Amino acid sequence: MSFSEQKTHIFIVENDVEQIQRIQQAFQLHSDRIELMIAINLAEARALLAAVVPDLMVVDWFLPDGEGAELLPLVHKSLLQAIPALAGQFRRKPIYPVIFLGQAGSEHLALASVRAGALDYIIKTAENLQKLPQIAERALQEWDDLVLREQAEEATRTELARAELFYSTAHALVSLDSPTKKLQTIVDNIAEALPASLVSLNVLDLTKRQIMETVSGGLNAEPFTLPTFDDLWDGLVGWSLRKLEPVVSPKNANDVRERSEARQKRLDRQIGSLMVTPLVYRGRTLGVMCAYNRLDERNFTRTNLSLLVALAHQAAIVVEEARMLQEKNALVQQIQEQISRTERIMDAIPEGVILLNHQRRVIQVNAMGREYLKYLGNTNVGEVLYSLNAIPIYTLLRRPNRTAHNKVNISIDRHRHLEICACPVYHVDSHEETTEEATVSLATTRAEWPEPEEWLVLIRDISEYVATQQEESTVAAPSLAAYATQVASSIARSWRNDPG
Repeated sequence: MSFSEQKTHIFIVENDVEQIQRIQQAFQLHSDRIELMIAINLAEARALLAAVVPDLMVVDWFLPDGEGAELLPLVHKSLLQAIPALAGQFRRKPIYPVIFLGQAGSEHLALASVRAGALDYIIKTAENLQKLPQIAERALQEWDDLVLREQAEEATRTELARAELFYSTAHALVSLDSPTKKLQTIVDNIAEALPASLVSLNVLDLTKRQIMETVSGGLNAEPFTLPTFDDLWDGLVGWSLRKLEPVVSPKNANDVRERSEARQKRLDRQIGSLMVTPLVYRGRTLGVMCAYNRLDERNFTRTNLSLLVALAHQAAIVVEEARMLQEKNALVQQIQEQISRTERIMDAIPEGVILLNHQRRVIQVNAMGREYLKYLGNTNVGEVLYSLNAIPIYTLLRRPNRTAHNKVNISIDRHRHLEICACPVYHVDSHEETTEEATVSLATTRAEWPEPEEWLVLIRDISEYVATQQEESTVAAPSLAAYATQVASSIARSWRNDPG
């Protein structure tokens, strides 16, 4: 027969001295591989179980201070707590096999023992006791098979739970609109899946050394006090952020990765096992996610850490989306302010003002300009302007040659005269000689300047000046061209958000 390469620890609970001797004789040939531990009653058995985790336990059903079945609850309840303290000393198993011994005539107890959690029940005959090493070997092999099967089933259940976790999280991220609600869903899901007493997600500004936002949740988060930025930076979180590495730390351990002051604060706050992973998206560190358990709770595992890292990646995407949305809203607000500023400039101008895009579409007008559009161009805002009182608009919208404007005078009738001036509007400072030159083309040749983004068309009623000029030839109408150039420059500055 062959037991484990390490010594196999078999725990015998039997009060009959003669039976104990027979059992010891049966295992004598295997003493180099088997260590027998003997208890003669329940009290001794309980004391031994508190100190040692056996590989197999053989228990007499009838003992002086009670039935051997009373040990089964102790086996199931206390073993998980005992194993971490005995790590490396004995083989780790969630529970270990138990074989009950009984007298002839007590076969009816076999079913009861199996129901109670035992692996087998044998009658104490001389032949069975002599075969006990072979029975023990079969029991250990059967138990190993059961453990392997249970581990495989547990692994399957874990993977299913993990898949369900990722599915529910992904569904929430798609269905929810608020970034805060999305982050809260991630935090709650990871806290339940680990499980963890507290999971916190901190959005950080590392330059300002500030916590910008915190989302937290957990199964027992109430006792915890959320740390400050300095608390995070001095402890394990700071190490993780500086190294950009996830980390898991057990409870009651002198972790060299955190400073002594931070370690003491961790103990004062009753924080036991701790996991940390940075929130990083496309090389940008956005924050950190932490999972905490109390000192009286279990340690986190590397498997737990891998799950935390996976969901932290999803959280980082949500944080980055929220940042981009905030920037977008700020940009939209800036554009709206620019539009309002341009409208105020245009409404303050007594002349008709018409702003066209590069496609000659009317994008903005003031009140007077709207009146001129009605009877000169029969055009509304949003429509393409083709002509002004039968004058093709393209004759005005030509890049100026030697001047900063194109100008034409038209007469509606004998008494109504208009002056129309068109200036290009540039929003990019192509040249820097003067403010006007940076805004309006003053090139000597058209090829030196790009196509303008917009065109400003100013319409002024010069009927009074024409009538005055007819009476006094020395009086001339004020220059609309210079005025149009100034207006175009103001509009360009307003689009650039330049106070000018």
